[in-house]
Amino acid sequence: MKLRTTYKGFTTAVNHYFDDLIPRIRGLQFHEEGSIIAVQMENEYGSYNLDKGYMPYIKNALLSRGIKTMLLTADTGPGFLKGHTPTVFATLHMKGIRKDTYEHLSSVQGPGPVMMMVYTARSLDGWGASRNTMDLHNYGALLTEDGDYTPEYLTFQKLFHPDAEVPSFRQEDCKPKDTYAPLAAGHFISLWDTLIHQDDQPVRSMGPLSMEQLSVNQGNGQSTGYILYETVITGGGVLNSDGHVKDRGQVFLDDKYIGVLDDAHQRLTLHNDHHKEFLTLRILVENQGRLASGTSMNQERKGLTGNIYLNSSPLRKFKIYSLEMQNKFIQRKLPNIWKPSFLHAEGPAFFLALLRVGSQPKDTFLSLRGWTKGVVFINGQNLGRYWSLGPQETLYLPGPWLKPGLNEIIVFEEFKSALLIYFSNVSQLGY
Repeated sequence: MKLRTTYKGFTTAVNHYFDDLIPRIRGLQFHEEGSIIAVQMENEYGSYNLDKGYMPYIKNALLSRGIKTMLLTADTGPGFLKGHTPTVFATLHMKGIRKDTYEHLSSVQGPGPVMMMVYTARSLDGWGASRNTMDLHNYGALLTEDGDYTPEYLTFQKLFHPDAEVPSFRQEDCKPKDTYAPLAAGHFISLWDTLIHQDDQPVRSMGPLSMEQLSVNQGNGQSTGYILYETVITGGGVLNSDGHVKDRGQVFLDDKYIGVLDDAHQRLTLHNDHHKEFLTLRILVENQGRLASGTSMNQERKGLTGNIYLNSSPLRKFKIYSLEMQNKFIQRKLPNIWKPSFLHAEGPAFFLALLRVGSQPKDTFLSLRGWTKGVVFINGQNLGRYWSLGPQETLYLPGPWLKPGLNEIIVFEEFKSALLIYFSNVSQLGY
C-alpha cells in the first residue's frame, strides 16, 4: 500500500469511503441551508507531497460526488507551496510561519485575509502522562466533546458579531445528560475460550508475521486491534523481543500472566516448570495507533515485526490469531459460553452487562473505574479504549447509541476487571 498517493489500492479505499460519506453530508452544505460552509481536502499534504496527482484527484473525487461548498487546503509554513492546489482556497497552520510564508500566500492567492486553521498545543496527549493544555481547564475548544458550548464559544460569538453582520440566533440549551445507576458486568468469557470459535482459522507460520502480512480481510491484512501469537516451548529462560513488539505485548505462559514487552521493556524471564514437558507461550499484542503524518507511515508495521528470542534462539512454529476488535468482531456474536464473573481472576476476557434505558435515551459518560485496560462496545459498536493510567477517565456515550429497553455492553478487559460500570453526567478527561 502507498498511502496518500494515487496508487490504485489506496484510491480504491478512498473512493469506497467517499461513496459512503458524501451522500450523508451532501444535503448539509451551506447552499442547502445546512451548516457546512467549507470542506478541507487534506491535511498538511505539502509536508508529504509524494504524488503531484494526488490533490487534484481528491478535489475531483469531492466535486464529482456533489460537494459544492468552498474547498480548502491547509499547510504549515514550509509545506505551503507544495500543498497548494490551483483554484482551491489556501489556509495555514500556525507552524513554521515566516515572513516569506505570507509572500508565498499572496503570490498564489492574491491579497486578502489570512486564514489560520490550527493553533497547536504543546504536543499530543498520551496515556500515563499529564494533559498538555493551553490553560488549567482545556484546550480552548469552542465545543466540548459532547457538543456543549464552552465560554470560548461565547467569547468568539461576541468578537465576530458586531462587524461581520452575523445574524443573531437563539443559543440551544445544553443537551441533557443522564447518570444511569452503576451496572454489574455479571458474566465473562476468557479470550482463550473464544479462540476455537473464531470465524477465521489461525494463520500458521514458522516465524512471526505482522498484522499487515496476515492473509485476512480478502488478503489485505489487519490494520487495527490486537493480534495473538501462540507457540510451544520446552523450557524457560530469557525472552527477548529485540524491539520487535509493536506496540505493547502481554506475555502468558500456560495462561499465567508473565509481564509486558514494549519499546521500554524488551526482556522477560520465563521460569521453568519441571512438571511439564511442553509449555504454551502466548503474546497478545495491541496496536496502539498508527502514524498520521510523515513518509514512514508506509513502512509502519504492527504486531511482532521480527524474531522473538528465547535464550538467544528465535522462536518458531506460531499459530497467529487476528483480533481486530472492529464492530464486525463483536457483531458476529461471541459464543454462548458465558460464566459468572466472580469466577474470573485475571487475564484477557470479555465481560457482559445489560443496561436498561427508558423511552428517550440520553447522553452519558461511561467510567471503568477500577478496571485495568481494554475496549468498550455498546450494542456492537466500538465506543473506545480505556486505561487506568489515565489521564482520561470517562468515555462519552451519545444517547443515539442507546435504544429504549435493554442495551448490550461488552468490555474487553486485558488484565483485571472491577465488574462495576459507572455512569456520570460530566466528563472526566484529566484536566
